[in-house]
Amino acid sequence: MGIIQLANLDFEAHLGGRAVTGDVAVGRQEAASRLFALCGPPHSEVLVSHGHELVPLDAERLRAQARELGFYEPAWCSAAAWNLGARELLAYAQDERAHALARDRKLRAALTSPGVVSAVNSKAWSSRVAREAGLDRDAFSHVRLIHSEQELKDHLKQVPEVLAARWTLKPLLGFAGGGRIGGGAEGMDARHTERFATLLREDGAMLWEPWVEREADFSTQIHVDAVRGVSVLMHGEMLNTTSGRYTGNRSLTAGATAWPTLLRDLEHGARVVGASLQREGYAGVAGIDAFTYRDPLTGALSVRPIVEVNARFTMGLMAGHLANMAMACGTFPPGSSWSFTLDSKHLLGIWQYGPPAAETAG
Repeated sequence: MGIIQLANLDFEAHLGGRAVTGDVAVGRQEAASRLFALCGPPHSEVLVSHGHELVPLDAERLRAQARELGFYEPAWCSAAAWNLGARELLAYAQDERAHALARDRKLRAALTSPGVVSAVNSKAWSSRVAREAGLDRDAFSHVRLIHSEQELKDHLKQVPEVLAARWTLKPLLGFAGGGRIGGGAEGMDARHTERFATLLREDGAMLWEPWVEREADFSTQIHVDAVRGVSVLMHGEMLNTTSGRYTGNRSLTAGATAWPTLLRDLEHGARVVGASLQREGYAGVAGIDAFTYRDPLTGALSVRPIVEVNARFTMGLMAGHLANMAMACGTFPPGSSWSFTLDSKHLLGIWQYGPPAAETAG
């Protein structure tokens, strides 16, 4: 039996009991599904999920088009960490739909339990991991789970005034800056009260964080395996809007930040997350978001190596994988710097490459 890829890119929405709606959101999901199809082993069948409906993707045609464009190398796909081992299912995210597909089709699939997957994708989990490792310092030492409006009011009285002046509440499940509620010293705007109550009912809490001036956003991709352990696959820069919405990725190059030990800090954060995922019983790929920022308490530049964890395939991993294949195909010169913009109007998004990436600060 051949390999099946499950492109359940509506994973976060599905976790929160929501559907992906709107032409832009649906278009972005379809564009990302095409990238995921190019991450699997050659000749695998690809099924795209829309809620509980599975729609076949013409993967062979897509791979032929990508190869013609110089972005697909079968041997590179076969050797990818996530494709090693005897399994018949590769899922974008290991949710209960992946388990159902494996069960219904009697596929060999070493899947993590949906309960563990849901838990480690929660911002509450990543916040706890960062705090226990001593990686949330200064302004971010005041991060807290908020369970009620009264708890929010009490917390604002306890934090330094400069942090209470501007802050954000994040849903525990979700991505790309969606669902956030902002506020200031006067508390939460009354127009957000209903949404706040809804999110509390859905997730049980929201994560309070101070608003900071980000310098640059980064992502690290890892693979967790019960036998081979934790492998750090790649680091890259993540391109977001000021509100945190994802737009693309680019290679990590000197000049991305003035922070002197970026690679060492990203590597350490990745190892901390990987070890924590192993203890939880998670196996597979995961992405760790990070950023450098100006700390409002000290005024100094700092790094937050664990912002949140995405225990699934990520755009950073898929973009980095395609960039590596472009270099393997000779489309980009070896060691090139590159940038990727997610754009549903283009088959594989918008790509640019430049001179070889300079050494990044260690």
